[in-house]
Amino acid sequence: MNPKPSAPQRNAVQRGFSLIELMIIVAIIGIMASIAIPSFKGALVRAKKGERNLLLDAIYRSIQEYYNSNNYAFPNSCGGTVTCISTAFNPTWAPPFTSAPKLFDATQPGWNLLAFAPEGQMRYSYNLTATSDPNAGTGFIQVQSIGDADQDGIAAFHSINYTLQPNSSWTIATSDFPPNQE
Repeated sequence: MNPKPSAPQRNAVQRGFSLIELMIIVAIIGIMASIAIPSFKGALVRAKKGERNLLLDAIYRSIQEYYNSNNYAFPNSCGGTVTCISTAFNPTWAPPFTSAPKLFDATQPGWNLLAFAPEGQMRYSYNLTATSDPNAGTGFIQVQSIGDADQDGIAAFHSINYTLQPNSSWTIATSDFPPNQE
């Protein structure tokens, strides 16, 4: 004979999480989030600054390429033997600044002379000014960016100045305004 299967016990106590256990779990998740969110925001800002630094370097290299390919001169006369090139901020920048990505327009005056045409959207706007006096063997290149990587509503201005000394060496100086602003 087959024994008849026993029916499940209806008196079994089903156990779940108590209110205290759930509160502890929520507190642990809150502590972990309070640590992780600022770290994540910091990583986003560093990534945006990395984009900026990469593009500033690419702009400088394209200016150098133009300068070296055109007998150490720029396309415009700025008086005497000094030649120059300058551009407007690109993508176009105007207050109030938002951190929304914009497209770069490589056809703008000045930019169209350089081998610099980044693809995709950018979080910073860029401009440049460069002068050269081939007779004196001196030159100056200033590449600037403006943006709001940390999205606090305050635009940060970053500038890199390259100065060609008469001994053919370049000196580099950087500045940020406001200081320590992203």
